Amino acid sequence: MDDMSTLLNGLDLRYAVSVAELGGEEAIYQQRQLLAGKGWLIPAVDALCREWPTLINRENARDFLVEALQEADLFTFDGLADVISLSPAALSGAATHVVELLRAFNQTADLRQDMALELWTRLAIGGWCSALEVRAALATRATHAASVGEDASPYLVRSLGAAFDRWNDNELEEGLRLFADAEDSNSDSLMELGFHSIGRAAAAGTLTAALDEMRMATVWFTRAEQDDDRRDAHAFALITGRIHHFGSGNPITPEDVTEVEDSVYTYLSGFVGEEPHWRQPRADTSASWARLISSLAGVADLHQQEWMDAANLIAAAADVYIAHRSLTLVIDPSQVNERTLGASLAQRGIATILQPQIENGLAAASAPIAFLDRWLAREKEHHATGSELPQFDTVAELRQRLVEMAPDNPKAGGGSDTGDTSTRLGETPQFVAMKAAAAESPEAAKLLDEWQRHITPLNFAQEELLERLIKGIHDHAEGNSVAYDGQMRALVSALIRFTARYLDQLQSGQRKVPWLRPEKTDLPGEDVLADSLDDALYFAGLNSKAEVANVGGGRVDVLVEFQRCRFAIEVKRELTHHTDDQLVSKYGTQAVQYAATDVTAVFLAVLDYFERQERLDIDAVFWTRQLQLDPLSRKYALTALRVQAHVDSPSASSRRSGYGRVSKPNNRV
Repeated sequence: MDDMSTLLNGLDLRYAVSVAELGGEEAIYQQRQLLAGKGWLIPAVDALCREWPTLINRENARDFLVEALQEADLFTFDGLADVISLSPAALSGAATHVVELLRAFNQTADLRQDMALELWTRLAIGGWCSALEVRAALATRATHAASVGEDASPYLVRSLGAAFDRWNDNELEEGLRLFADAEDSNSDSLMELGFHSIGRAAAAGTLTAALDEMRMATVWFTRAEQDDDRRDAHAFALITGRIHHFGSGNPITPEDVTEVEDSVYTYLSGFVGEEPHWRQPRADTSASWARLISSLAGVADLHQQEWMDAANLIAAAADVYIAHRSLTLVIDPSQVNERTLGASLAQRGIATILQPQIENGLAAASAPIAFLDRWLAREKEHHATGSELPQFDTVAELRQRLVEMAPDNPKAGGGSDTGDTSTRLGETPQFVAMKAAAAESPEAAKLLDEWQRHITPLNFAQEELLERLIKGIHDHAEGNSVAYDGQMRALVSALIRFTARYLDQLQSGQRKVPWLRPEKTDLPGEDVLADSLDDALYFAGLNSKAEVANVGGGRVDVLVEFQRCRFAIEVKRELTHHTDDQLVSKYGTQAVQYAATDVTAVFLAVLDYFERQERLDIDAVFWTRQLQLDPLSRKYALTALRVQAHVDSPSASSRRSGYGRVSKPNNRV
């Protein structure tokens, strides 16, 4: 005992310690009472949990954890619960025994029972035990506490809220409502109900349902603010109110943004230096919501007939799409202890609120006008004077007709009511005019096709591919890749659309793209892919340029620039068969060097003229690998895509003899 006391006197409670620093496993097991008496029980359990895989006697370690919980005072129990619930290695061997203890604690109606229920809930959400028993125990405890007028503890309310978020049981909601509707209402319960309404709005399938839930969230947060003058409630009441306001067809003003940002700053600054509890990440999403609302203010002029700054307004609209997909707005209870990269699928309902207003604006007269302006500007870049190009004049004339057809234009003679939120792309007279022009002019037809492609969302398969690629980049790119997640999503989405377009294209007939399946004697160079890719990215609203010098010491084929980062795309041509890894080995080193002074995500596009009988699908032509050129340099995520430029049509496979070949599954990164 004297040896352990001497050891403890030489250690600092502010820092994590190792099992060895505490005298080794056996010393810890034998001196539990001494460790508890000197305030070292939580650090000792933390050391065992961190080093669990290397422990010699894990059964003794398991018993130590259970006995520590059993004998701990309330303060120590709270700390031990945090440590144990965050240790998957320890729970793999101790969860069953811990749950047995928690089940025993559930027999008494007191604060320890609530703390035990919270740990039990966390284990059930994490999949370490059956959920049915703890869900029933939570409902029973809440009903009893409310019936005797007992104040709800934060532990019980957090547990009810987390379980309700995860399993959506009516009994759990009723428990929260009992505390919320009591004479001395519980603001924690009101906050939990508010956050759950946000989650329901995020998962809603219709605009009406999403707006109803967002309105209900505002009601809960407003009540919480009135009952307890809570800064977090004030911030979220403003946030949900403004989202509902926008989804109902109203603009977000700069004053709205300032008010929301001030409230979020006031709330978050009050917790600087404090250790957040396990449900805190939901509240910390307030910063992401504030950013989203700020982006909504950027599209306030979307429905104006004349966009004063078309390029920036298009970028603002894109930022809304990026924000609601890349920001973490809704926290899944099972993910609160993990670093969330990008939005979960549960957030799709946010788009139900935001997208109609954006899409209606893009479908109005100014959207095609802005797109045509972008095309005309690009043509001026490529040629000394636009007047030398017949198609330039054709497009310019089309643009003028669309301007004159705008409903507010005196020459228009009426037109549709752009205030009608049911207006869709195909119903606008401007779109009808573009189709008429497309019938007369091949150039206008190409523009119409291009415009429709860029305002169409990714399909289900493409969206799944997007999430795989983004995850691969985050896994492989060194540094804080989350900081530029939105920019990556914008670029990768455009790359997927581009690749899917040429995967769908016929490679025969008079209307085929010239560089797809050309004559063997005249195979185009990689520049045709670079130019096509550059144009596609540019018309997708990105700041893309081809053949840019002084990038990483060389000249990059395509460079996409954002305000605080840029992405290089190296383009290559291949005539023979190469595997994914062979292409990375052959060209990856060059591609990575273009990112020497920027973020660690780079791209490779390959024009593949290898003759194929069957085409690879959209998922098979994208892959991500990690590269590090030197031990002193950073690790890079290289995302590559393959454009198959010489492949037979599907009908050709029916003409060949033999059955289809079945290959083994190939898991891609």
